[in-house]
Amino acid sequence: MLFEPLKDIMMNIIYLRTSTEEQSPGNQLTDVLEIAPHDCIVIEEKQSAWKDHLHNRPLFKKVYDDIKKGNIKGIYVWDLDRLYRNRIKCVEFIKLCQYKKVKIKSYRQQWLNELQNIPAPFNEIISDLMIQIVSWIAEEESNKKSDRIKIAFKNHKKDNWGRPQLKLDVDQVKLLRDSGKSLREIATILKVSKSKIHVVVNKH
Repeated sequence: MLFEPLKDIMMNIIYLRTSTEEQSPGNQLTDVLEIAPHDCIVIEEKQSAWKDHLHNRPLFKKVYDDIKKGNIKGIYVWDLDRLYRNRIKCVEFIKLCQYKKVKIKSYRQQWLNELQNIPAPFNEIISDLMIQIVSWIAEEESNKKSDRIKIAFKNHKKDNWGRPQLKLDVDQVKLLRDSGKSLREIATILKVSKSKIHVVVNKH
């Protein structure tokens, strides 16, 4: 078991999730501690931005199971998309928490807490509507971020980041060639592959 509730005491959980493309969850924790009670258990999990399934997040799976068992009192996150990036899954999870009387508080959506002050039955109606809207926005933001990461990665491969491209001085190649240097010798002097020198010589 990853963590165990004390007997007759329900847990408050701070759940921090970063993707493999993101940085340390330290900044998330600093923010979430502003809205979370002092007795929270802090859980940190790093997973790919495109893996929302429970089997890809063993720590969150444990939290999910403990919610169903009635062992969780509250869950505190930096943003609702830390729970799920998929809108439908996020809404389903929030409804599960509502059914199990589990509080969900988000640092970036603190205004959601005010919905609890709305009298019944309007609180449930407005809450469901706003959760749908917020989850949709979170999904859209996540998709845009994922697209930016994919584009950056594609450019990374295209431009071969981390390995600076050496630009050959064509005149220098010609000068060395005219001086009687072989292609292999020129490649050694300019610290490039022989094939690159061969291409330059053939083009010019």
